[in-house]
Amino acid sequence: MNVFGGSQIGEKNKSILQLQQSFKFNATKLINLENLLRENIKSVQVLEEQIKTLQLACAENKEITNRLKNIEKNIPAIISRINTVETYYKDKP
Repeated sequence: MNVFGGSQIGEKNKSILQLQQSFKFNATKLINLENLLRENIKSVQVLEEQIKTLQLACAENKEITNRLKNIEKNIPAIISRINTVETYYKDKP
């Protein structure tokens, strides 16, 4: 018997039980952390796909913007030619 009236075997059993409970508690925490990590990995993968899609869209928009700028540069020349043709045919019957 120990000072508190319990046997050494009883104290060992309590210690073992406490260790088992601690182990179960920590195992549950690890499982929860593992699940959170899986969810985060999935979220990161979704975000990566969205970033790739946005990058492609930006590249397409840049290409379209460049084409529009080229067209815009040519507009004065086109208007001038139209005016020339209009003036030429204006006086023709």
